[in-house]
Amino acid sequence: MLWLLAVAGQTSWAEPMVGLDWTPLSRADLTWLDDGRSSGTGVGEFDGLTRPALAPFAGVRMEHWDFLGSIGLASMRTAQSDDDGTHIQGLGGLRLGLDTQCHPGDTEQVDVWVGLGAYGLIPFARDTADFYSEADASDAEFDAAQARARIGGFGARLGAGVMVPIGETVQVGGGAHVVWHGQVSFTETGQTLSSLLWIQPALRVETVLR
Repeated sequence: MLWLLAVAGQTSWAEPMVGLDWTPLSRADLTWLDDGRSSGTGVGEFDGLTRPALAPFAGVRMEHWDFLGSIGLASMRTAQSDDDGTHIQGLGGLRLGLDTQCHPGDTEQVDVWVGLGAYGLIPFARDTADFYSEADASDAEFDAAQARARIGGFGARLGAGVMVPIGETVQVGGGAHVVWHGQVSFTETGQTLSSLLWIQPALRVETVLR
């Protein structure tokens, strides 16, 4: 996001912008947990940390196009030391997203947009200890690999919305995206692709930094 703002600040044909999306129905928490759809790690796509209900974004605005970036990060780490040695466990996820939006035509009253985006979630998991035997280390790496498979993922979205200007630089409104999310897990015999498709409504506020 920062490099998009830096580029916009050095050019006359693009303006830097920032905004905030609120997706109050992003998980339907109780149903989601009852159905067992959380990753079990706390840092997956649907666990609420790397993709919170209140998510910031930033980018550049041109005459009819926006180029936007978003980032989410969650990490958990525990370290235990005793007479046997040090035991370290860590889990994390880095979510990077890019969107482009087209404004086919706007007026002083409303601004209609259509958008296309993609994202990826980079996983991290480790379990190491000074006192692990070779077999223990192998088992810990297998469990860490399983955790990385549950955390990692990628997806794309297509949406549209309407914004209403408030003053010269601020707009408020909302829209909805059709979102596709995929995850790949590997086993000794092959690989499995899991996917989920849903509609994600959101309320939005954004401002151009002039």
